[in-house]
Amino acid sequence: MKTSLRFILLLTSIVATSSLLHAELLIVKHGKDHLVPLDASDEKNHAAIADVLLKYQWPMVITNTALTKKERDELLTPDKSYAEEKFIRNKLQEINPNYDIAFFFAVNI
Repeated sequence: MKTSLRFILLLTSIVATSSLLHAELLIVKHGKDHLVPLDASDEKNHAAIADVLLKYQWPMVITNTALTKKERDELLTPDKSYAEEKFIRNKLQEINPNYDIAFFFAVNI
């Protein structure tokens, strides 16, 4: 009985927490000595940036049937640390070498 109650409390805590938190990738660029947000000068790249995120960010990547073998290996190999973040950073830097991403957790309220 105690084990069942503990399991129910644990499961409830996990579900409650997961519904409050989610991860986001924030697109930024390198300033002189710090990261800065995108501005009007980056407007010409908005479509290319959106294309990268829609193709390669989780969970959209699972519907992308056009991934090459190299892209699949880089992006979807489970034993690579920060694979998605590194992959998307590289794709964004192909658009503009000053682009970068910041990975953070957002809270749903």
